[in-house]
Amino acid sequence: MNESRFTYFPIIVIVTLLLLLLSAWVQWFFFIFEFDEHELTVKKGIFNKNQLHIPFERIQTITRMK
Repeated sequence: MNESRFTYFPIIVIVTLLLLLLSAWVQWFFFIFEFDEHELTVKKGIFNKNQLHIPFERIQTITRMK
């Protein structure tokens, strides 16, 4: 068995890229923002859930499209 050390390199690269894509998708999936009557609420996180409430008075520019 004379295998080069670069034989597994493409597999390692593909697995690494798949893990990065999966991580990005999970972060996107658990990022939610909601508009209320008086504030913008941002929710993010899987295990460590964070909520950020931003009143509209603190936002300088906002564009809302329906």
